[in-house]
Amino acid sequence: NSFEYAMAATVEVEAQHPSCEVTNGASALRCVVVDCGGVTNEDSGMNKTLRSYVAEEWAKQIPEVWKQVWRATRDNPDASEEAFWAQICEPLRLDRAACREVDREIRERFRQPFQETLALLRHSKASGLVLGMISNHIRFWFDECANSSGLDDLMHPDLIVVSNEVACSKPSPRIFEVFLERLQRLHPDLQAKDCACVDDKEEN
Repeated sequence: NSFEYAMAATVEVEAQHPSCEVTNGASALRCVVVDCGGVTNEDSGMNKTLRSYVAEEWAKQIPEVWKQVWRATRDNPDASEEAFWAQICEPLRLDRAACREVDREIRERFRQPFQETLALLRHSKASGLVLGMISNHIRFWFDECANSSGLDDLMHPDLIVVSNEVACSKPSPRIFEVFLERLQRLHPDLQAKDCACVDDKEEN
């Protein structure tokens, strides 16, 4: 049945991606909510990619610069792509041509989804489960993931919650509340206890 298949699916996702955490407080699973980076698609790999372009004297600053820019962008609906790259290029002394190459490499990585996970999600949907996504992401990159994974064919667009569009991110409870509010508008009989979440970070 759909419950047995979904549990098998989440276990298989965890086996294929050992860093994933699968949580389920439901006695009758009816909805599976997945993360994007590390679950359906690759993570950005920003630190590693930047190291190929940043001069050695500035390379040690990469993790802190990226962390600060990511935190400032992931919850900010007003963040622009231009401002995002300016905050990375300037402290790391990168010219815009190099930043464009970094962006190109990351977008290419996002265009290579995990096909096994997508197959499991398609099977779960066919079995009658409602699918959704909660992702700490920025829209100008998230679209690469969504398009390559065919997310709009797997789940209702309202059940795809991207942090930088809703001004909150995991592990804050608020982003899960946003998802549940949308879920209950579409499926009034579903509650949090009916859902399982698959994420690649334990703290989420």
